[in-house]
Amino acid sequence: MFILEGENGIILSVKVIPRAAKTALAGVTGNFLRVRIKAPPIDNAANETLCDFLAKTLRVRRGAVNILSGAASRTKRLYIDGIGRSEALDRLGISPLPPVV
Repeated sequence: MFILEGENGIILSVKVIPRAAKTALAGVTGNFLRVRIKAPPIDNAANETLCDFLAKTLRVRRGAVNILSGAASRTKRLYIDGIGRSEALDRLGISPLPPVV
């Protein structure tokens, strides 16, 4: 699953597609939320744009979004403070999967 409940927030696994026509969500693929980023991966521009976009989309303050791993990679793990899993899924416009029985 691309989103895990943390102690006071969530851990989000993201696959970034830099140099896109516009910054937007691109769906879920496997264990990653795909995000198209308009900025190039130069001088940390794509990471900054990703964090700004996720903060705005999830309606949390910008300082609540932190890259845990993958700062130099297209696949990243981010910690987002102050939001729960179900709330994040709702704000991302993604319906949760039904529980496995």
